[in-house]
Amino acid sequence: MHVYDENKNLVAADTLGDDVPEADVAPEWDGPFYIQLSAESLDEGASPAEDWYFCFIIGSRKL
Repeated sequence: MHVYDENKNLVAADTLGDDVPEADVAPEWDGPFYIQLSAESLDEGASPAEDWYFCFIIGSRKL
């Protein structure tokens, strides 16, 4: 998982091979941010429709 700012600068990333990607981002400016997700390849014979699910949570709080 990679998080980019509006200028496509990388601001956070999780490149570990585990199954729980997470990144904490506390931007000091307003504007659009982009999140790029990717998954490891499936085991041979596995079906993405049957064996995979994705959940993506974005949370915010006013500091």
